[in-house]
Amino acid sequence: MAITAGDNRYSIGENYLHVGTNVLCLGDLDGAEAAFAAALRIFREITHHQAQQITFLHLGRLCLQTGERQAALAHFQKALLHVQPERYIPHILNVLAGLEAAYALPKAFRTRCRRYRAEHPQLETTTFTQWFLEPAKPHRDCGAPIVERRFTEAAMQNQEWIWQDPLGDCSFALQDGLTLYAANGRALWKTNQSAPRFVRPVSGDVIVQTICEPAFPVAECPAIGGLVLWKNGDHFLCLDRGRFGPDDICFSGSLNSQPDFFGRGRLAHTAAGSVYLRLERFGVRVRALCSADGTHWWAVGNIDFPVNDPIEAGVFAVGDIDRLIYPAAYPEGTAVRFTALTYLLLEMHA
Repeated sequence: MAITAGDNRYSIGENYLHVGTNVLCLGDLDGAEAAFAAALRIFREITHHQAQQITFLHLGRLCLQTGERQAALAHFQKALLHVQPERYIPHILNVLAGLEAAYALPKAFRTRCRRYRAEHPQLETTTFTQWFLEPAKPHRDCGAPIVERRFTEAAMQNQEWIWQDPLGDCSFALQDGLTLYAANGRALWKTNQSAPRFVRPVSGDVIVQTICEPAFPVAECPAIGGLVLWKNGDHFLCLDRGRFGPDDICFSGSLNSQPDFFGRGRLAHTAAGSVYLRLERFGVRVRALCSADGTHWWAVGNIDFPVNDPIEAGVFAVGDIDRLIYPAAYPEGTAVRFTALTYLLLEMHA
């Protein structure tokens, strides 16, 4: 039976999802499962497909927390069936992150993605083209000068780097690299552009690369952040780790005031370790890459970024925590450390 005017069952189901997430953060796995199951019953009664998709996503994340990968896989598969792919790209991306974590074999996940895209040709018109990581070779500098920009106290005092903290509640520390601390809710997405960042002006064809890692064990504090290319609030690109899971890499941004995702993938077994992130800008084209060791590289996506110089390049941290992925309170937000004491900037037109 479809929902009608004055029917409050959708709100009740939504409240069950909130309750389930809250008790999950308190460690009550059985209570979370019961609340999510109650929400699913309601959303099925009122035939609300988008709400069912979100509920299956909740159930899948819960099963990943309990180590039940097969059950998680079944829930994420059902979530994918309820997605309206041409309208809710962020929903697809969240489901894909869960699916890839649940699949035992990467090949099986990639086969599922290809089949889904073949069944939904309308997705070919979207900018979200990279659904999983693919082997790639980084551009070689061909003898162009490498300019190293270190995160040092002297560089900060000389304003070689520009500290941006829009709401004034984030911080940084210079010890064993640069650690950025992001308060809860800080992000670079849609109208929420409150994420803390260090940037500097760049022009021309450039390659920016850094290494980042969790500042603390993930159970204590999530590490979410990475590289940013910034023109203004309507035009920017982000390559980050951790947003959709400790092993997940995401390439997103805003083009002409339209927030969008361009690519994602799972860099397995890096949750507690270092991740290399790299953005290559040649002309208007920007390519995003990642690596677990700095030798074997993977493509995350590419997109046209037609903006005039100069732009700003730097690092940022996100404090907008998905409690289904990181089920805890985390009152202090997040922290991500950029461990290589150098931040590499290859200026092709120096």
